[in-house]
Amino acid sequence: MLIQESDSPGSGRKYCLAVIDAGYFLTRELVRALCMEGHQVVVLPFKMPPDAFLHDPKIYSRFMQTVITVCEKHKPDALISINHLAFDAEGRLTELLESLNLPGLIWYVDSPRYIFLNHRINVSDWIGIFLWDPSYSEWLNGIGFEHIAELPLATDPDIFQPKAANSSEIPGLNSQSLAFIGDSMSFAVDRAIKKLPPHLSSLLTTNSHAEPTELVLCFCKKLMAAPTNQRLTGWDTLKPILSELPVAHTTSVIDETNLLNLESALVLLATKLQRAQILKKVSMAESVDQLTIFGDDTWRQVLNGSTQFFPGVDYYTELPQLYNQAGAVINLTSFQMPYGLNQRCYDVPAAGGFLLTDHQAAIADQFDPDHDVVCFDDAEDLIDKWTFYKSHPVERRVRIERTRSRVLDQHTYRHRVRKMLELAHDWFWR
Repeated sequence: MLIQESDSPGSGRKYCLAVIDAGYFLTRELVRALCMEGHQVVVLPFKMPPDAFLHDPKIYSRFMQTVITVCEKHKPDALISINHLAFDAEGRLTELLESLNLPGLIWYVDSPRYIFLNHRINVSDWIGIFLWDPSYSEWLNGIGFEHIAELPLATDPDIFQPKAANSSEIPGLNSQSLAFIGDSMSFAVDRAIKKLPPHLSSLLTTNSHAEPTELVLCFCKKLMAAPTNQRLTGWDTLKPILSELPVAHTTSVIDETNLLNLESALVLLATKLQRAQILKKVSMAESVDQLTIFGDDTWRQVLNGSTQFFPGVDYYTELPQLYNQAGAVINLTSFQMPYGLNQRCYDVPAAGGFLLTDHQAAIADQFDPDHDVVCFDDAEDLIDKWTFYKSHPVERRVRIERTRSRVLDQHTYRHRVRKMLELAHDWFWR
């Protein structure tokens, strides 16, 4: 347990907030932003292997006792969790919050469908849900949550900022470099498929070379054919595909948890295939001198030999300079985000980098595509946009400065925690 406070006066009412730290990347930024706004933060470590408390209930009981001790000693105004982390399938933590009349504020930055699954016992009027992508609002409301609001991702400008004049250069990167920083999704796909029983995992890959099956190709084709601002994901897309398959596996014999895990694996597979298709075309374009990839080794099996490969980089220490030094950074959004924006949309501009992002509906809500952030529709459009801006450095610099200014003015984590607590006040503290 760690108590963090700040001398910053911030603005508005000050709260005491218990924040669960399960090791997720966003927690550090969230705690820092709350402290900078002048709130007291009590950090509750939740460092245990997934589902460890299912095998040893005493582990989770010790965590619960820590929560009770914090509540008795510090009397927090709310408990904050990323992605419902530390909430158990039996609903013990939710029950505790209800008994204390203590709000739980959950910020989802991944799909709640695949995290929450069917654990409806954790639905409560004392839970407020914040979504990085508002597409899931209707589903969450349908299972019983009443307090739901959109809360996009953001950046920490103290981490992501233009490089210092004396900082060392990253070999292989310069103002003419087109870079993609991200993994191939191979490991995420493998983990998702392993969650499925054999009769369902066999629907996704062939036994011989793990090639996508008819189901996967059909699912991906439907997703990729839709305009990026009208993507259908999840059950609405999956149900008709399953019903058309000439196999005995129908939705009526698949339990809800396995159905959601199947959906999750399909969305990850679709994202993997889409990333590979777009980056293959980019790497082979004559106007692209060299595509530079920072990610896992699987990329070497996917992209051609002219592509430059580097290992993944540390988010906090290496990524800001990489974003700043590259000529342009490609952003490809996962299919689990039909509407919202991912982390690159904020971090790249904050670091003084040039972002080329696929179209998402939320772009028009948060940026001005005509004057700051630059969007592309498909691989060919991405290549055309990069060809133009590569040879027009002045126009590129104007876009960089405008986008960075907008991010700093509207899209930092301090902006987000202010909005979170304003909404929590309306829901719970009036």
